[in-house]
Amino acid sequence: ASVSAPSPGVPMEAILRLRRQQFDIHLEPGDASDGLAADPGMVLHAAVESCLAETPFRDCLVAARRVLDVVHVAQSRNLFGLGVCPPGAHAAWLDRMAPAGVFPLCVRTWGNQVDGEIKMRGAWKTCQQLAELLADPNIGRPGCRVLDIGANVGACTVMLARLGYRVTAFEPLAANAALLEGSLRLNGISSSPSRPGATAGAGPGGTRRAAE
Repeated sequence: ASVSAPSPGVPMEAILRLRRQQFDIHLEPGDASDGLAADPGMVLHAAVESCLAETPFRDCLVAARRVLDVVHVAQSRNLFGLGVCPPGAHAAWLDRMAPAGVFPLCVRTWGNQVDGEIKMRGAWKTCQQLAELLADPNIGRPGCRVLDIGANVGACTVMLARLGYRVTAFEPLAANAALLEGSLRLNGISSSPSRPGATAGAGPGGTRRAAE
């Protein structure tokens, strides 16, 4: 059955009122497409549970459509990098990068050695070896400044930032730099471009970024 219409005998005015009372209150101020004020999944779950306490499931589902649309956009962004990764790229999840935990990275959709390895193995070996090296307290500790020279798509940059290191990443290729910057946004890592003209700075179209 279609979920675009309420239960028989229930007027649309009642659905609109239900939507305002139970669901729209969770949307950010402004346009309803702006997003949710908190974690999308938790917000939707709590709102549906509250609605079901006094309303049939079908009517709750119809009333929740706008919030469902927002949750769908949030999931597409968080899980697949939609609107965050650059065009021609999507998010791949690195789940074998202990001790950094699981995190997403923007990679190319088409074939590429580095991107293909990340998508196939859920890791980048060089970064794993670096994490093992830095686990020695005599070598590195969170808060230290690390230079990632030739950062490529940012696997090591993101991993190190997640481990608490202050990372300055250099990437001369514009395509890789765009993926790196998308990965930083995808992981909620604050970054800023370093001053232009630095001796070890990026080449034309590339980037030099400090990630915290």
